[in-house]
Amino acid sequence: ESGKSIKTSVSGAIYSNHLGAVDLEIEAVAPGQFELARKPFTIWQNDTDNLYTLMAIPAEETLHYLLGRATDREILTHFHNRPPESLAAARNIAEEWMALEESVVGGLVDRLLRRYCENRRFKWSDPFANNLQATVPELHQYRYRKRGLQLVADLGFRHAMDLYLYSPSRFRERLL
Repeated sequence: ESGKSIKTSVSGAIYSNHLGAVDLEIEAVAPGQFELARKPFTIWQNDTDNLYTLMAIPAEETLHYLLGRATDREILTHFHNRPPESLAAARNIAEEWMALEESVVGGLVDRLLRRYCENRRFKWSDPFANNLQATVPELHQYRYRKRGLQLVADLGFRHAMDLYLYSPSRFRERLL
């Protein structure tokens, strides 16, 4: 009403058990040929009772766009070198690479939030460390997340991001 905010209502929403989402669409354009597209928006849910998700999810979903270019490049290279026989096979390949992307994104945001809290003399362990498992659902897409947290911690923020942007395959070799 003041020019700095608007009122809106949303209907038709359903609970998905996903904290956030960046959609990667795969389309079969010819036999053995597929195109990828990421929708130009993201969506996330926040819970102000959970400080971790309040701070982390917007950063994670934004990082998916930055790192997603490298992921998509890797998926397309895979499709070119070993063309999938079906749309389902193409989706399975993409899903595996997206799980890898989740691992690096989770690790980068973990480092970012730790640094943010340290700089503000805010104890990381209070709201986050004891409740981290509860904030990240036990979904298949997060299967490499724990290893990603450790690898990014070992490599450091900048090196991990640079390695992934340069070669998700090399990051994958280090992770798995």
